[in-house]
Amino acid sequence: MAQLVEMYESLMLTRGVVDFYDMVRLGLQLIESNRWVRSCLLAKFPILVVDEYQDLGEPLHRIVKALCFEGGIRLFAVGDPDQSVYGFNHAKPELLRQLAEEDQVESISLEMNYRSGQRLIDVSQVVLGAPRGYRAKTPMAGVVTSMKISDGLRAQAQTICDELIPAILGRRAGRKLGDIAILYLDKNDGQIIEDATRSVGLKSIRIDGGAAYRKGRLVRWLEDCAHWCSGGWKTGKPALSELINQWAAWHSRRCAGNGMHTRTIEFMRFLLANRNPNGAAHLWIESANEILRELSTDVSLGDEFLAVESLRRAFGERGRLHNLALREFGGQRGSPEHLNLITLHSAKGLEFDAVVLMGMEQGRMPRWSAKSPGKKQEERRLFYVGVTRARHEVHFTYSGWYADNRGVKREDGPSEFLREVANHARSRRKGEQQ
Repeated sequence: MAQLVEMYESLMLTRGVVDFYDMVRLGLQLIESNRWVRSCLLAKFPILVVDEYQDLGEPLHRIVKALCFEGGIRLFAVGDPDQSVYGFNHAKPELLRQLAEEDQVESISLEMNYRSGQRLIDVSQVVLGAPRGYRAKTPMAGVVTSMKISDGLRAQAQTICDELIPAILGRRAGRKLGDIAILYLDKNDGQIIEDATRSVGLKSIRIDGGAAYRKGRLVRWLEDCAHWCSGGWKTGKPALSELINQWAAWHSRRCAGNGMHTRTIEFMRFLLANRNPNGAAHLWIESANEILRELSTDVSLGDEFLAVESLRRAFGERGRLHNLALREFGGQRGSPEHLNLITLHSAKGLEFDAVVLMGMEQGRMPRWSAKSPGKKQEERRLFYVGVTRARHEVHFTYSGWYADNRGVKREDGPSEFLREVANHARSRRKGEQQ
């Protein structure tokens, strides 16, 4: 293995390239080994702000310490160790705790939850296995339910669409599909729930590896432009200035002065000529592709245009989204008319009125392979992230069995986390009766 690594690094050196790990490793070496580099960075960037600190690994943590504790840059870091779910990418939540304990750092712990009802908060802390003292800002307690659907994952998905979603919509005046998220483990589950939504005519947005097209900065910007053309010009959301500023940023290296002015006018003409919420999204995308043609030669945007190409295929004549209207494409970043289908990992940072966690079988959540204490704790944090995406309602579905990768039926019952939640609920009811 060591020889393979050396051969790989030698080939990269010969070809003058670095990989993603080297970007961090070489940056760390540069900053730790050269005081003058730290001084230059301090002169230009007196403050370093780090969000989601719990998702950092050891090399990035060392970069922060070198810049701030040795280089003199002032640090402002925000994070929650309980939401660290990227262990597969070497994230270490304990690094945030270590940072908080440094003598040079003032640590402030926030205990008020401004999103969820207290019952949801209590359930989330049960799953973590450790009380955090979190308190709800909202007076609403919240709804927590668990449904056993014996016939497997497809039956769970169908029951969610046939029964659970209508019940959620009817429980609160003005609630829409966009206020609900179905959370699941992977893209295979995503396909199952997407098939179920189609069978009953529910519109949905899917965020996982099996989504109809890849996401990127350029594609998300196109979604925002489509939103503006679908009525956003009336509401000011998204702001036209933000769309123009991003357009200008992509052209800044190749245009200046009158050239930039010409490109901006070209972009504005495109937007104004294509304001039709009910128009065909695939025609709008083809028109947009014309004004993007000049940018396609920019090497730094190569990955972005791979995502644009996947978008064009998805809306092409044989694509899954060929018949989508522009307003539906423009709503892909949070349409009130679309049910949200999201993997648990992708849900971090989002929030919804109601959340449904499907496929909560033992062996799937936590995974049967999560045998070490560290792996099990990360599974707890992932479950915690799912629960705390909800403002008012959390619903769990399970069958008590599932088919593994070899097609073998494993009958291990509901997730142990669900059993802990059920035990907590029984204890709470018993206390209230007393």
